[in-house]
Amino acid sequence: MSSLRIIKEIKKNKISLATLLTGLVSISVLLTLTILLIASYHSKKKSLYETTLTLNLSNASKMSQTMDSLFKSMRSSLKNAADFYAANPSLHAEDTQSHLNLIRTSSTYFNSIALVDSSGLILAVSPSSIGTAGERILTDAAKEVLLLLLVTIALARRLASPFETLANIVGNIGQKEERRPDLKQHWNREADLLNKAVVLAFDGIKLQTDQLTQAAMTDALTGLSNRRTMESRMKQWTEELKPYAIILLDIDRFKLINDTFGHQEGDKVLQHLANIVKSTARPGDLCSRYGGEEFVVLLPSATVSDAYDISERIRTTMESSESHLKQKVTISLGVAQFPLQSGNADELFVLADQALYKAKHAGRNRTMIAEGTRNEKEHSG
Repeated sequence: MSSLRIIKEIKKNKISLATLLTGLVSISVLLTLTILLIASYHSKKKSLYETTLTLNLSNASKMSQTMDSLFKSMRSSLKNAADFYAANPSLHAEDTQSHLNLIRTSSTYFNSIALVDSSGLILAVSPSSIGTAGERILTDAAKEVLLLLLVTIALARRLASPFETLANIVGNIGQKEERRPDLKQHWNREADLLNKAVVLAFDGIKLQTDQLTQAAMTDALTGLSNRRTMESRMKQWTEELKPYAIILLDIDRFKLINDTFGHQEGDKVLQHLANIVKSTARPGDLCSRYGGEEFVVLLPSATVSDAYDISERIRTTMESSESHLKQKVTISLGVAQFPLQSGNADELFVLADQALYKAKHAGRNRTMIAEGTRNEKEHSG
């Protein structure tokens, strides 16, 4: 009997365990579904928020432009009328009334309009049924109305001001350099939401612009600055009469490397040399890939001797460095200095290029300095 009882208890325990596992699986499924629902909710909420901000930005820009145009048109219409009456002080009453009616009815800006002189006398009013012509604006009630009107105008301008500012910022993005709007709390909720949306958009556009600018100035393979940047810097320093030296260097027998090992291995040699050039150059020197296997280093305030020393450090480092090709790779270099050897950026580059090819013809793996000085050339010329 005791054995049967034990068997029954075991069976009961097995059923309980199966039920427990089923329950755990059910709970796991429910938790997974709950997480998915929450994630979907947050995703949709974020999408809705971004869509709302975008619509608010568009509507606010249109509203700001419309209000600004309306106020400018009203101001222009009143100014033209005031100028007309100032230029015609002796106008007959009938003509004054007729012209005032024309101003009011030719646009939908004004429900009524009055002509008042400097003493507060109402000379004419349109429509004339108002019946205030000939009276003076001196009563306390009139003063209160004018004060209320001024307060209303000031409040309207304050309401429209943040939208107008943000609309101008958005309109100028991409056309000229615009200051990033301050991320501050606005008392106007719509303006606050719009300001946050503009700041986010501004930061995103600036990041993309900076990335594009950097990409336009950088050689993709080596990470050095490109030819455009190098030529721009040479032109700038030459126009500023800022002394600088140029090192032009070239990998010896690079075509043979490409033909023997392939262009991908040749690219690795270019990257290896670029790293050596960057690590050897001084802070403030501009290291560039000119094209193919040619590199340029611009050294501000450097003498010919300074440039030669740096050139030799680059050359010997490259010669003695471990190459992935398991063979020695050498370079040849040419050096020239502004304004000692030339007062023209293009001519200075030609001099460095000529010195480079002299190094090639002299046996490669060496540095050559451009011949002569600017004074000697002018004297010989």
